[in-house]
Amino acid sequence: MRFLHSLQFKLSVLVLVFGILLIGLGVVQQQRRDVDRQMEVLRSDALGASARLAGISQHALRRDMSSMVDLALSYVAASRDLTLGVVTDQQNSILHVTDRQWLGQSLEDSPLSSAAPTARATRATMSSTLMETSSEILSIAPFLMGNDMRSRGVVVLGYDKRNILSKAARRALEDAIRFSVFLVGACLLLWLALNSLVTERVKLVLRQTDQAAGKSKPPRPLSGKDEFATMSRAFYKSMCIRQELWESQQPLWKLVDGLADVFWSVSLGEDRHWYVNPAYAKVLGRPLDEIKQDRFAWLRSLSKADRRRVMSVMRELCLGKTAPDLRLKILTLNGPRWVLCRSFPVLGAAGDVISVAGLVMDVTELHTVNRRLAEVAEQERRRMGWDLHDDLCQRLVGTLFKCNSMVTALRRKEATQPERLEQIAEEITETTQLARGLARGLAPVLQGGGGLEAAVEHLAMYLRKSFQVRCETALDPRLPPLQPESATHLYRIAQELATNTAKHGGATHIEILLWREDNDLQLQIRSNGRPFAGLGPNLEKSVGMGMHMVRQRLEILGAQLTFHSATEEDPWNLAVCEVPIEEVAFDKDADPAMNGAESA
Repeated sequence: MRFLHSLQFKLSVLVLVFGILLIGLGVVQQQRRDVDRQMEVLRSDALGASARLAGISQHALRRDMSSMVDLALSYVAASRDLTLGVVTDQQNSILHVTDRQWLGQSLEDSPLSSAAPTARATRATMSSTLMETSSEILSIAPFLMGNDMRSRGVVVLGYDKRNILSKAARRALEDAIRFSVFLVGACLLLWLALNSLVTERVKLVLRQTDQAAGKSKPPRPLSGKDEFATMSRAFYKSMCIRQELWESQQPLWKLVDGLADVFWSVSLGEDRHWYVNPAYAKVLGRPLDEIKQDRFAWLRSLSKADRRRVMSVMRELCLGKTAPDLRLKILTLNGPRWVLCRSFPVLGAAGDVISVAGLVMDVTELHTVNRRLAEVAEQERRRMGWDLHDDLCQRLVGTLFKCNSMVTALRRKEATQPERLEQIAEEITETTQLARGLARGLAPVLQGGGGLEAAVEHLAMYLRKSFQVRCETALDPRLPPLQPESATHLYRIAQELATNTAKHGGATHIEILLWREDNDLQLQIRSNGRPFAGLGPNLEKSVGMGMHMVRQRLEILGAQLTFHSATEEDPWNLAVCEVPIEEVAFDKDADPAMNGAESA
């Protein structure tokens, strides 16, 4: 059906219809002119023939030369258009006729009976008359007859008009056929010319456009200097530029589509194009089809105050101003979530704002971690306050009382009691150990106090006493000096994993291994209990705060943590933490193991 709407078909049909109308009109006019011309000739010939025949009849009948009249009638009868010719007397009796069967008959009884009234009028006026009917032409000419020339006869010649009409119609049909063949040939040539000069070129331009829309390479442009070739080259140039731009943008769009954060962009032009990547459904907890129908649907998830803040920021962005980051609370079907909105205006070449864009980052986990960190810090402060108040302070108060009693005894010059001094010394020793324990809890890895190795040994001793498990440690002597902060992070990771294994995994045998392998530092926690819990995206729903802290410490160290469950070949559950040595070494240039190897 598309073919019927093509320009090629419409122009060809228009030319064909217009040509048929012209041919029809021309043929009809030509037929009329031909009929009129032939009728004029026939009328002239009829009048001339009837006048000549009347003169011959007048001369011949006066001299009784009837044969001469018959001879003249025979010459007149040679005309193919003549139907009947008669010579009558005063009483309309037929004296001579081209068809012998009407000889002696009355004119009223012959096929020329319609001419009888006109014949009488002609005798009276003695002037030739031409009359026509729908099918014939009758030419009537009077003449004088008899010796006294007082009788009046008439010559009546009847000519058939239908022969002329049929001939004209036949010639018109022949002309119409001839012109129609010419018209069909011309339309065919026009069809081929339109197909070559217009249709095929338009199809090529359409293919260029379609392939450009399909992000494929457009075909070569048309050659020549006509309008279509110029348009095709312009299309080709613009589409090549668009293709290069599209290819250069593909990595960016793939990156944007794969972002875990929401990326959005809104054009400020008349078309108001906008884009939101697929992360919208995950971060905001709303279907992506909803925003396709109403791009402000996500505002329903905000409180009225947050909506006002968002609209204020959008107005500032449209004016080209820098907008501050917004931390918003989004209400979803799965509960409230916190997002951080960072937006910016996009300026055009003229310095005007052409669009605004931004990122919406899900910071719910960070918000939860910060809140729980604050809670843990507060709990730790309360615990330390209780420990200091209930234990360390009470011991110090008791020791102070004993010291005061000793001071009072000395002032009274009473005899000293060595056993009391020993008690005071023991209490000071215990208080010192308690203070060291509190300090070790705050800073487990201390420089000059055994470092990470001492801290790991203290952790193993704690696990043996608290959970009644067999705990062994092994540290590689080739380890370089570690930064205190990095060593503390490693210790806290080992502490959390080993404690979880003993507390929740039901392990009876735990090994804490730390050694160097090439340029990495490997920390392994081996156990014979249940497998370790992973670090999935829904970590806050499955494990406690400790594993959140493990993940934070892994990010700080740039480390990777993998878990391996026990198999028949290896009955140990493994948690392997790999850390680049350059991230944790105290001095990257100082490596005792390497120095030892070089000296050896």
